[in-house]
Amino acid sequence: MASTTGDERPTANVEGAYLLGQPNFTELDNGRFRCVETGHEILAKDRDSYSRTKHCRLGLIDFALSHQKAPLNMFVQDPLFSSKLICRLTGDTINKTEEHIWKHISGRRFLNRLEQEELQKDALSKSRKQQRKRKAAKASKSSTEPFKSKKKRQDCDNGGRGLALESVSEHVNHGANTTVLKMDPGPINPTILHLQSTHRSQLVWMDQSANCLHCRRREAILHRTIDLDPRMVLYLKQSGFWGVARIGFTQLDWHLITAMVERWRPETHTFHMPGGECTITLQDIAIQFGLPVDGKVVTGSLQHDWPMLCEDLLGVRPPQPQLRGSRLSLPWLTSRFTKLPLEADEVMIKRYTRAYIMQLIGGFLFADKSSTFVHLMFLPLLNDFEEAGRYSWGSACLAWLYRELCRACQIDTLEIAGPLILLQVWAWDRFPTIAPQRKSTTPNEHVGCPLSARWSGSLTVTKVSTHVLSQYRYTFDRLTLNEMVWTPYTPEIMSTLPAYCLNGQDIWLTISPLICFHIIEWHRPDRVLRQFKFRQCVPPNCDTDKQLHQLDLRGKRDNDWRHQHAQYISAWGLRRECCASGEVIQDGIGVSDNYFSWYNSITRRYITPQGAAYDYMGNIIKQIHNISSQGEVKSLCESCFKVMDDLHGRNSVRPNDVNKQQNSRRRSQPIV
Repeated sequence: MASTTGDERPTANVEGAYLLGQPNFTELDNGRFRCVETGHEILAKDRDSYSRTKHCRLGLIDFALSHQKAPLNMFVQDPLFSSKLICRLTGDTINKTEEHIWKHISGRRFLNRLEQEELQKDALSKSRKQQRKRKAAKASKSSTEPFKSKKKRQDCDNGGRGLALESVSEHVNHGANTTVLKMDPGPINPTILHLQSTHRSQLVWMDQSANCLHCRRREAILHRTIDLDPRMVLYLKQSGFWGVARIGFTQLDWHLITAMVERWRPETHTFHMPGGECTITLQDIAIQFGLPVDGKVVTGSLQHDWPMLCEDLLGVRPPQPQLRGSRLSLPWLTSRFTKLPLEADEVMIKRYTRAYIMQLIGGFLFADKSSTFVHLMFLPLLNDFEEAGRYSWGSACLAWLYRELCRACQIDTLEIAGPLILLQVWAWDRFPTIAPQRKSTTPNEHVGCPLSARWSGSLTVTKVSTHVLSQYRYTFDRLTLNEMVWTPYTPEIMSTLPAYCLNGQDIWLTISPLICFHIIEWHRPDRVLRQFKFRQCVPPNCDTDKQLHQLDLRGKRDNDWRHQHAQYISAWGLRRECCASGEVIQDGIGVSDNYFSWYNSITRRYITPQGAAYDYMGNIIKQIHNISSQGEVKSLCESCFKVMDDLHGRNSVRPNDVNKQQNSRRRSQPIV
């Protein structure tokens, strides 16, 4: 509802208060109206009052800012303060309100700077016109005096290098103007990545953020304190958690996690890499974790007597300090369920199994930023283990990871939670150059386990990737098509996986909402078809719905999410009818002819200025090499290429190629 009169701005008579005019609305099927700029849904009678609210006015500013509409095309979002803007012309910082924007663009300082810019543009335009005239005159003169052109060629052949270098310099200067534009990190066309002004990569490009995200999880304590008793195996298999229980512990690389977050885009639910979009899909969570992906949505009501629920399903009523609303203390749960007694009956075995699963859920599968509490909303779903096995735990876990990634990539976020080990092993499989080396294992050590179990406790001390965040950023900036594995799950690997890792293959490509109680996140494999051996064309527009990202559990203790998300649950029910498909790749060309021209215009091409600078230098040297006819110049260019390749190798993450001496130095930078 838009009954927000308490938030209305009493500034109608203030000059510039409504600089951006009125918002636009589209009528919905249910008789309500949706604001085009903010996505807020209201009744018809509330449109006028909503247009005066602070929420609406800020939404109009953000919309104009992301779409580069005048006069907001003269400003950028302040990377440190969400309530501030920075003027492109003057560099001044102003409040993010229409009144202050109006005052600034009407001020003498701004207008004088704008006039200077216009004069510089006019001078540059005149200079270019004069250059074109000189070139035209030169071309005309050379066509009427062919013997002079012949004499110039003879001079070059006889050592007239000055003329040749002058020609090279002319071409390079022209190319340099073009290449400077290519250093713009993008997006050139902001219609897709319209949230760039508040994205974490904005800080990185301005060299104002080099800190790692704090990665929250409690998985290590689980593996150190709780024994997986054989008597619990049957119920773990029935409930669908047997595979994830066998993964084991893998150390997190916070630097890698942070570098991946900086390339995640909430507008598309994909990572934007130099070679195209890629993402974690239902296929990945089934193969890597072994969680069931096909089944009922993980959702339900929050209307429970939580102490009584714990007593019924866990056999113990937690004390008040250990139970905060619907969240239960994980340390307390660990202390109460350590080792299953030898004399335990079936009821006790089931209770210990539920406690074990709840610690898997709170430890890393559905971990939140507290890292010490688990949401009890999952516990009722474990009442009957066979019924629990019919839920799509995999899609719910993926939805949780998507939501954490979407939050963590915001400009002011400092930490991240969720199933981060899935993100890490996914990156290791897709980008082998950054993956650590595994120890040799016995042939049957991981038989019957999900694929991610290969990485647990099997990393060599001298080959662990312990590189700093800046190296990961640079490596991803300079990533080539040959350095990414689009289809790491080869037939040989698939043949070794247990049957539960291959579940739901017919919906791996579904374009459907992923649901986990309050969380709704869209699964868009149509943007990453190369991961399924299909040729990637320009994908259709997608809307991940900014309003859905704002839903959380705060103040919603009595919600029944089955009713509130009924339309999305119905859409999940049609998942088999909404699967993406494409042309099978047979010629090695994985994209359509127009894909990269489109992608380069809509993506954030670089994260760091260093990565952009290397491309800039490489393009300049390549232009000199291509237009020069002298062997010495070409040889010099090739030497420059070798030096750049060597520097690239030193700055990039190459854990599998470094020698022991380099690795011993890197041990002083441990993964945290």
